[in-house]
Amino acid sequence: MQTELNDYIWDAYCQTFEDETCAKFCGSFTAEEIRKRLKGQGLPVSQQNVFVRNVPIEIDLLIPRPGARAKLHNLVYEPEDVVAVLEIKYRGTFSGDAVSRIQENFQRIQQANRYRAST
Repeated sequence: MQTELNDYIWDAYCQTFEDETCAKFCGSFTAEEIRKRLKGQGLPVSQQNVFVRNVPIEIDLLIPRPGARAKLHNLVYEPEDVVAVLEIKYRGTFSGDAVSRIQENFQRIQQANRYRAST
């Protein structure tokens, strides 16, 4: 399935930009395709690029608890409404700094949730 998804995304990129380059397209398209597939499995999924209240970090996608509603143009979720956060990388993350930053961001989001399970 991974190769099929990669080919699908790359084909969409080539159809859209031909000889031009757009570094952000593959990531955005990948996030939207993952969003579509999760919704197809019956999971509630946010729109792309959302936030958690009091956490100044843009989140690619998140899974809210059932019945949760985002505020402010569907961009902002309450911390206790967040079940999972997804950081989408089309080509992966190879930098140790990037992996550390993602881990720190996850911990910050987790700490904002007063109902979180202790780890």
